[in-house]
Amino acid sequence: MIHHTAIIYDNVDVGNNVVIGAYSVIGSPAESKGADNVNPKGKVVIGDGTVIREHVTIHSPVSDEGVTSVGKECYIQAHSHIGHDSKIGDFVTIACYACIGGHSILEDHVNIALHAVTHQRTTVKTGTIVGACGFVKGVIDGWGVYVGVPAKRIKDNTYLMDKLGLTK
Repeated sequence: MIHHTAIIYDNVDVGNNVVIGAYSVIGSPAESKGADNVNPKGKVVIGDGTVIREHVTIHSPVSDEGVTSVGKECYIQAHSHIGHDSKIGDFVTIACYACIGGHSILEDHVNIALHAVTHQRTTVKTGTIVGACGFVKGVIDGWGVYVGVPAKRIKDNTYLMDKLGLTK
């Protein structure tokens, strides 16, 4: 289901059972200094079963060969942004007003909380939570809970580990 006010550019591949909310813009040109900010490049791929709520923006890559991708069964909440060339894994939640910088990688089962931000070229490893208003940069170890500016690991994400039947 794609809301009639959503803008989906021609370079976007949308999977099955995807919901795209009102006023979302998917596949628009990258916001990157020196990039062609008029014509979208590359591909944007949205995985099966993903929900993209209202007013979400997802930018196309900076090159014709690039890909910005969102995995399967993700939940992208209102007013959040996914920058160019980012790779979002499966089962990821990005909360309201969160901002994912360009070239970032969020591995599977990552949760980015309200107003949290990833600096460009950041990798957030599997099973990690970035708390509300947190800021992460660089490579963030998996299976942790990070809070603050800059975000620091405060504990293991044992809730998700238990839910998935994993041991550390």
